Amino acid sequence: MNRMTDCGRCLLTVTLTLICLAGCKSYLEDDGDGWTNEVENSQAQSAPVSDTKTDTKAETKADNASGTVKAADLIPLKERTFKIEYNEGRMKGKTVEVTVTKGEKGQWVESAKDVRILNYGEVDGGIGLPREEDFDEGVIVTYDPAFILMPKELVAGKPFESKTKMTVLNRGSGSKKAGGTCSYKVELVRQEKIQTPAGAFDAYLIRTTRDISLDLASVKVTVQTWHVPGKGMVASHVKQTTAALGIFSSEKVEAWKLAK
Repeated sequence: MNRMTDCGRCLLTVTLTLICLAGCKSYLEDDGDGWTNEVENSQAQSAPVSDTKTDTKAETKADNASGTVKAADLIPLKERTFKIEYNEGRMKGKTVEVTVTKGEKGQWVESAKDVRILNYGEVDGGIGLPREEDFDEGVIVTYDPAFILMPKELVAGKPFESKTKMTVLNRGSGSKKAGGTCSYKVELVRQEKIQTPAGAFDAYLIRTTRDISLDLASVKVTVQTWHVPGKGMVASHVKQTTAALGIFSSEKVEAWKLAK
C-alpha cells in the first residue's frame, strides 16, 4: 500500500477489510438433518464432477448462465459449523472455524473465530446483511437498508441492483469513524465445476460488484462466490481497489475455499 496522510490511512484502516466481508460469507449443509465439515461426507453428497479445477483468481470463461436460482437454495439458513481455508490475502495458509447460530428477531449470527461476526436474515424473501463486525480492524459496519447478499430469485441476464447507506463505527466506543453510500449489483454468471480441499462441486458462480463512496475514499469491490444448491457457498474471491483523497491508491485480494 502507498504511504498516505494520517487521516487517509486511518480511514482506510477502518474500512478496507470490513467492507468486503459480506462477500466472503460461507455456508455448508449436508443432504440430511445435520451439518458436516468432513471431506468424506462433502464429496459423497456433492454431485459427481470431473477433476476440472476452477481458478478463483480471475474470470477466464464467458458469462453463460441460464435459468433462475433462489436465495433459499444458495444461502440456506441453518445452524452449522464448518471450516474455510484462505488461499490468497493476509490470511493465506490459515484455516478458520466458522459457526452459524440463530439470533434474535429472525437474525442469524455467523462468527469466524477471532476474525469477524456477521448478522444477516431474510429480507423480502432474500438474504440481507444489516451489520458486520471486524475484530482485527476494531470496527462495526451497519447498512441501512440491509445490504442484499442474494435477492429472493436471481435470473440470468437480469442483475439485481440497489443502494444502501454505510456507517463505520469504533467497535469499542461505538463512535462514528466514517460514513457513505454503497451502490451494488448482484448477477448470476454461470454454472461450473470447482475443486476445493473439501472436494469437487458443481456450483453456480455469483458476481457482486460494489461502488462505495466514503467520506475520504472511494472503493470498487468485485466479489465472486461459488454456491452449491442446498449446501451453500464453497469458495470466494474478492478484489478491492481503493482511492483515498483522490491521490492514493491501493489494491487488495482475498480468497478462500471450503476446508476439510
